[in-house]
Amino acid sequence: MDCGRSLTLAEAADAVRRGKAVLFPTESVFGLGCGITDAGAVAAIFSLKKRPPDKALPVIIGGRGQLGLAAAHVSPHALRLADAFWPGPLAVLFDARPDLPPLLTAGSGRVAVRVPAHPAARDLCLACGLPLVATSANISFMPATADPKELAPELLRGTAGIYCAGPAPSGGPPSTIVDLAADGTLHVLRAGAVTEARLKEAGFVVVAPAANFRCPDSGPNSGKS
Repeated sequence: MDCGRSLTLAEAADAVRRGKAVLFPTESVFGLGCGITDAGAVAAIFSLKKRPPDKALPVIIGGRGQLGLAAAHVSPHALRLADAFWPGPLAVLFDARPDLPPLLTAGSGRVAVRVPAHPAARDLCLACGLPLVATSANISFMPATADPKELAPELLRGTAGIYCAGPAPSGGPPSTIVDLAADGTLHVLRAGAVTEARLKEAGFVVVAPAANFRCPDSGPNSGKS
């Protein structure tokens, strides 16, 4: 990939630790992210994307060991779900740690977390030592892109640069978002790459969510997040 303002892994991780936003590849499109604990960096993501403040930001982690840095509680059911589908395009809704910036969750206190299938995104989380915001690298309601040459100039100006390790994003459907009930049943909040049939094949019971539930955005794979 020709990524223009390319950062090494060490440079990208250092930028994140200094409160900067960076661009990086995901399975489907390029993502825009920052450290989840930095309220100023989270606010900058909203500003860069012109994102409505009532749309929570999604989170990626480098592996299951980082889940406790984002989620307040991880049940055995959640671990079983993670073992079945991570790394991969399944975001699970958790109660967020209370010390995370309220803007990250849009005041909901809940956060959608996944381990991405793209190795560069996982490596960046691990190099930073913390989970990352991972929303699609586009202005809100504009198309996302798998081509770094098509990234919006304002995003390039507003970030430290692009961590551009391969493989190239391949497109495809968005990540699936699920809410896991205390009894282990699943509510599919947004259909996506992990189908309801696959969830059932893995032994999970899938039920309809509450009629008034408003689905959070799960980020890079959503196309217009």
